[in-house]
Order: sequence, then structure tokens, then C-alpha cells
Amino acid sequence: MTARSRMTMRAVVERASYALDPWGLPGLPTWNSHIASLACYSWANTGKEIIDGDKTAVMTDRRMIVPLGTDIVEDDRITDVEDRLGVSIFPHLMRIEAVLRREDHIELTIEDVE
Repeated sequence: MTARSRMTMRAVVERASYALDPWGLPGLPTWNSHIASLACYSWANTGKEIIDGDKTAVMTDRRMIVPLGTDIVEDDRITDVEDRLGVSIFPHLMRIEAVLRREDHIELTIEDVE
């Protein structure tokens, strides 16, 4: 099975643009739609359990693959992922931590933003 044939999901990708403030410095970002329906496949691996005193947290490793040649960078963000039927399966904001180029696809390491 090729990586492209696994990309049955669709993601919404936004890119920030910055207006200059009165002092000529970049102001707060304005997020605009960059890719409205990006073919992808996303999954989560349950990672390490971290115990700190009486608190326990489970770190989840979330990944996504997208087609080679996709214009995507670490400063972009993902706002929704839908399955092949158009049902939202990850309807929350995700930050791209890393963009890794592979032989036949691009792999993204992503993190949920709360």
C-alpha cells in the first residue's frame, strides 16, 4: 500500500500573516486559510506515562502524512481533520512541530493546542 493511497482524510491548514505595528515590528498574527482540503492520514500513538508525585500524564505522539510537494511549514497550523465521509474527527487546533520529508510523502509531527 502506497503512502498516497492511505491519505483518505482531509485537513484544513491555516497560515499566519503579520501586519506591522506602529513601531514597525510584526504585530499579532492573522490566520488565513492556506489549504482548504489537504489529503492526509493522521494517527496517534500512545506514548510514555509520566508520573510526578501524585500527578500522572500520558504523552501522546500524533503524526500526519501529506503528499510530497505540499506547501506546508512549521509555522502553519491545522484547524480540522475530516474522514472520507466528511465527519470531523480532530476538530481542534493543532500546531505543526516538525515537517519531515520522506521518500514518497511528507510526515508531520503535530501537537494539540489547548
